Amino acid sequence: MTFYEYLTAARKAMSALTLSVKDRIVYAETRKALARLSWILKPRTGDPSLREKLEGIEKLALHYEAVAGNYLSPEDISEGRHGDFDCMNLLAWMPIVEHSGVPFVPARAIADLSAAEMGALSGEVPQSLLQRLHIFRMISDLSEKMGWRGSLSSTAGERSDRLYEGAIQKITDAMDAVSDNEMVRYVRCGATGLKVLAGAGLAGPNPAPVTFSQDLETGPGWIRNGNRRRIDVHDQRIIQCAAMTPENYRHVFVARPWVKTSRWMIASDPHRRNTPVPGPGAWPAEWRAFIKDGIVTGVSSYYSWAHDGGPEDACMALAVERAAQKIIDTAKLCQQRPAFFDVDDWKSLVAGADMPVRSHPNFSNLEAYLGEVPPGGYNCTLDFIETDQGPMFLESGPPIVPFGFLSGAHPIGFSLGIQMETFSYPDVSGYALSTPADLDTTDIEAVSKTPREGHVFTAHEVNEIAEAGSSLRPDAAKSKQG
Repeated sequence: MTFYEYLTAARKAMSALTLSVKDRIVYAETRKALARLSWILKPRTGDPSLREKLEGIEKLALHYEAVAGNYLSPEDISEGRHGDFDCMNLLAWMPIVEHSGVPFVPARAIADLSAAEMGALSGEVPQSLLQRLHIFRMISDLSEKMGWRGSLSSTAGERSDRLYEGAIQKITDAMDAVSDNEMVRYVRCGATGLKVLAGAGLAGPNPAPVTFSQDLETGPGWIRNGNRRRIDVHDQRIIQCAAMTPENYRHVFVARPWVKTSRWMIASDPHRRNTPVPGPGAWPAEWRAFIKDGIVTGVSSYYSWAHDGGPEDACMALAVERAAQKIIDTAKLCQQRPAFFDVDDWKSLVAGADMPVRSHPNFSNLEAYLGEVPPGGYNCTLDFIETDQGPMFLESGPPIVPFGFLSGAHPIGFSLGIQMETFSYPDVSGYALSTPADLDTTDIEAVSKTPREGHVFTAHEVNEIAEAGSSLRPDAAKSKQG
């Protein structure tokens, strides 16, 4: 079996696994979300009443709508308006990146859905699940007395068949304009299936559709169940990202071309070692830049276990640092700030959820974090892919956040040696060129016990590594930090 044949077979197996568990994932995520809500609202001695807690949550929700509902749209940014925008909105970044002169993977909108349409497409929460939860019955009874019946009825899964059918037509018609050499993704994140294949090194340079039968086929961001393709909206990551938006958010799906990376790395996949599909994978060279208060403080390889940390990695890490700083400097110059509500308004979140964080023994860690990643600052992550033009902008994301609190970017190589306890957070300073080839980066205990030496470097060290092989990358001269 050739390596290509192996990738094709393994890709089909992984796609089948992803497809088969989608409904269970959404169901499980619903259970977890309701369990978290139950914990927050659980009556405790000396705590506010259930009604007071619900009022606090409503107050937080209204505050979130007032803040996030006024973020700049991609059109606002193109027109030069000043203000905050959703740091995860890919289309919002495009005018800024283009203005900076940094190469980028283009994206064009193919479908624009309302919150109601996204809700209809995301599936229903089974009444049987809700009715088994005592806390939900209590909330339902109390909410009716408080006049909140609308929000809870939508949570219970009521939807208009006409709205659903119209939304299905939208995401089906949208695929007619998508070519075979393009992938589809939500404006705030990629789909679970593609993420799984890419992480396992099974996506390949241009993933072909996976055919299960004459009527069932999946592709990058889409599914065909019958004669026509449609955007795959019923996806765990997409539903989660869509749910964390204000009511007036435009849920846009985009088509993007597959960009040829200038470097592929073939290695054994440590994450599939004990799975039904163990073996090697092929990963494109991708990178993540970490921005804290408008400064690129760290750069990490994305598929870190496949990198060797040599001169080519060092040269590219420096080039990524420069590209990311150029983008952020452009955003600052245009007074267009990537906003992340969880950091910008963390005090409101804590108050709304009634979380006694100030009494936590590690609260000083949170205070230190907020000193480095100040609310209202330019805090985010930027991802790049290596190409013949140098690093090319792929997508954006939230900043890192303290463990066990809020939801932020994965620290990737900077997670080495970090005790993942509440309110601790990784130091994303320097250049994380690699992680051990046999390290399963999903094994939290193993990652926390792995030292950073030989994997995470200072500016001086990475420049020395790059200097040894500078001829490999004429576009990656020494960093001005050296």
